[in-house]
Amino acid sequence: MVSQEDGATVVKCDGMFDLHNCKELHDLLMDAVGSGADVVVDMVNTAYIDTAVLADLATAANKMIARGKRLKVRVAEPSHPHRTLQITGFSVVMDVIASPKEQPPA
Repeated sequence: MVSQEDGATVVKCDGMFDLHNCKELHDLLMDAVGSGADVVVDMVNTAYIDTAVLADLATAANKMIARGKRLKVRVAEPSHPHRTLQITGFSVVMDVIASPKEQPPA
């Protein structure tokens, strides 16, 4: 899902993303970074990402850097995507914004 928030294009991702189901995310992300706007990838409700998603994020981040901007990626803390982005050192090429994981109501 894509929306606008404070002048930025927000690509919202929910669930689990791997090689078998990340084509739509890839297309939305590449369209967003090609638009010229600031781009935020909202992965707060994403449980899992694999190397296909990391490759797409790296490509998007490099395209943003070429335009003099930085890709912003929101993740829940703790979460698999947050740990994966930390371990790979992606914060060098993108802003990884961690927020506390929402707890389901009791």
